[in-house]
Amino acid sequence: MKVSAHNPNTTRPVVSNCPNDFNVTVPIGTQSTNVTWTIPTAIDDTTPTDQLATVSTHTPPANLTVGVLTEVSYLWGDAANNVARCTFTVNVHVDTQDITAPVITDCPDDITVAIPAGQIEATVPWFPEPTATDNSGVTPMKFQTHISGAIFRAGTTLVTYIFTDESTNEARCQFTVQVIQTGTAYVSNCPSSQTYTVPAGQTNRVVTWTHEPTADDGFGNIVHITLQTHISGQDFFLGSTTVTYFFMGSTEIVVFLECRFIITVIASAPSISCPVGFDIEPSSSSSLTFNSPSITNFLNIADVQLTYRYTNLDVVPQVRNQVIATISSTQAMHVLSNLPVGTNTIMITATDETNTASCIFTYFRLGLVCPSPRSSTQTSFSIDPPTVTFPTTGITYTYINNGQTIATFLSNTQEHFLSGFSTGTNTVTLIASDADGLSVQCTFVYVVTEGPVDTAPPVIANCPSDITITVPTGTTEVAVTWIPPTATDNVTPTSQISTFATNRPNDQFRVGQTLVSYIFRDAAGNENTCSFGAIVFEI
Repeated sequence: MKVSAHNPNTTRPVVSNCPNDFNVTVPIGTQSTNVTWTIPTAIDDTTPTDQLATVSTHTPPANLTVGVLTEVSYLWGDAANNVARCTFTVNVHVDTQDITAPVITDCPDDITVAIPAGQIEATVPWFPEPTATDNSGVTPMKFQTHISGAIFRAGTTLVTYIFTDESTNEARCQFTVQVIQTGTAYVSNCPSSQTYTVPAGQTNRVVTWTHEPTADDGFGNIVHITLQTHISGQDFFLGSTTVTYFFMGSTEIVVFLECRFIITVIASAPSISCPVGFDIEPSSSSSLTFNSPSITNFLNIADVQLTYRYTNLDVVPQVRNQVIATISSTQAMHVLSNLPVGTNTIMITATDETNTASCIFTYFRLGLVCPSPRSSTQTSFSIDPPTVTFPTTGITYTYINNGQTIATFLSNTQEHFLSGFSTGTNTVTLIASDADGLSVQCTFVYVVTEGPVDTAPPVIANCPSDITITVPTGTTEVAVTWIPPTATDNVTPTSQISTFATNRPNDQFRVGQTLVSYIFRDAAGNENTCSFGAIVFEI
């Protein structure tokens, strides 16, 4: 028996040109891309190459997705089932630095237009306008030196469009607009600008012009209208509207002509005339009566309401903008009541369904706070100057008792001392007046009762001692304070004791010695004085 040995084939195919892992960079905005590589090969020691079984996961060029790490594998098997493998990865990623400029479309060629002799400019359009796209998918920002339809003067003008993406990559479109003057091209029958008026509340009107403009290109050819912004007989709204006819003809050069005029529509402004005289005629009355203000240019006068409102009120600011009254314009007389003392700045607003008009006037109501009624056994008493409200200064106070003037004081008088009253009821009239003849008056009662004559002065309490203050060298003045003294009287109530002081706590005192005095006077005219020194010296 003959036995022979069998050596099985265990050698794998040998692979050549197996690619290494590699990266592919694509622009921003790319979703996928075709990727190629050198295809690896294999040979075997026993199996012919063309008989090797070959399998691969991808075949170049392969469309790979951005951001996905793709594994590519090749397998070869020989007749003995020995397998060889080639595996590598492809990383497709976006370039983080965008250096690709936007792509421009519809960039115009240079433009040459002709205008008539004597015309210095022309409106020049171009269609379509340049646009741009970017690999990022975001529309680039656009800057342009001129817009289509802009006015160009005679000569050559460079027009530039600049498109910039988010990475500041820039693309430009540039062309020239040349406007030349010819001696023969002209426009005929171009209407002149017109202004029309409509009633208040009306917003538009129909406007017509008699002749349509025509044009000649200077070569014996009629240039037809290529574009017009408006037509005769259409509505024009409030404001100014430019009407333009464009004519364009082509011979050796483009002949570009235009007719331009302006239609202006204005509304008659509604108006109101404020009452006159109140600004210069202050009085003490709390009410005003006057004729209904004149109003014009409203659609329907009968529908107009007049609203009176405070716009500035110095004396009572909390009612600023408060409505005083609302009155129909058909009412003949208008009355405003309960006007406060002081400056009343009043706005009248006239309104209907569509229109409003306003005016402002002022009225100054004089004011006087009358002394309160009082009684005493004394035939005299003292009071502080009553509070007055006047548009001027320099007020004179006149006191009249039972028809006789008993005292007159100027506004700079610190205290009003009244005397000569008879036993019983004294009816006192106080008149406050200024140099312009304005006056306001009030009446109060002073009753003198029978009793002993008061000769005792008020009794002062808490009269301060001299006050000494030291200040650093160079200080010129300092605030000095103290507790003010008080006084009582055997007859006059404390609230009716008159007080005069040369200084008040927290006044500024200069370096040196200042005498401070308080004078207290009762209703009988008896006085008592408290004096002390305020001494300020440097250290």
